[in-house]
Amino acid sequence: MTASRLGIASAVAGAIWVGGLALNDSGVRSPWVMAGGALLLSGCSTLINGVIGREMVRRKELQRDLQAAVRVQRSLFPSALPRVLDCDFAMACRMSREIGGDCVDACSLDDGRLAMLVGDVSGKGIAAALVMSGVQAQFRSLVQLGVPLPRIAERISEQLLDQGNGRYVTAVLLVVDTRAASLEYLSAGHVPFASLVPGHAPLLVHSTGQPLGLLPGVPRTLERRPWPAGSALVLVTDGVTERQSGGADYGVDRLLAVCAALEGLPARHAVDALIADSDAFAQGTPADDDLTVVVVRSTPHAGAGVVVQ
Repeated sequence: MTASRLGIASAVAGAIWVGGLALNDSGVRSPWVMAGGALLLSGCSTLINGVIGREMVRRKELQRDLQAAVRVQRSLFPSALPRVLDCDFAMACRMSREIGGDCVDACSLDDGRLAMLVGDVSGKGIAAALVMSGVQAQFRSLVQLGVPLPRIAERISEQLLDQGNGRYVTAVLLVVDTRAASLEYLSAGHVPFASLVPGHAPLLVHSTGQPLGLLPGVPRTLERRPWPAGSALVLVTDGVTERQSGGADYGVDRLLAVCAALEGLPARHAVDALIADSDAFAQGTPADDDLTVVVVRSTPHAGAGVVVQ
């Protein structure tokens, strides 16, 4: 602040000096005019340097804040699958910016079932990440209290509408029970996910309702399916299906075709294979949206793997 004031004072003094002398015989007093000009330039330089210095300090502070936000968001993703009987879990999330709006959570319930959330907040950046963290926290607290999935979706949607910021969330909420070999889920406007059941062709499971936070009073339908040993789920966000190459989308048809080749693979290998196929399709074109892949498999050889980039 002091440097800026000195610069302003010096520049004003130099301008007055030069202006006053210019009214007289500039040929006689040209050295004084030059001195006034030098004072003017020095003052302007000091002023500019002060402004640049403050801007550099401000940018460094913003960068530190952004790095802290990145660390916090990364910590919100599950570092490993909770201990759930006979489940093999893996995921990968690649942000298109430092901070994104994709959301994944997984937790074990008291009765041994696995609850999961895969979501995508509209928009990008810090605002989307803040909404995502709230959705994740609300899901985890409610599902562990035993609140049914449709009611959880309703509560999250109401909260988003109350915030009034225009953000909405597409999401899949599901509960896997390996002992009962069953799956219950609801999909709120989210990208179709793939169900792989031994002895059956891969199946795309489509949305069962509107995105959360888009419209008030929308009913949510809970669906149930058998989930025998060896079954798998492949869930993605639209950063995968809408990834482009040459003006064409990756699309759900290609997703389903790749999933057909994943049957029997460990979850980590399946995630890596799908990410690799997405990259091959894009042919070096960087993704312009967050990209998330989650694979859960019913298997007696359980493991877990998480990659967040």
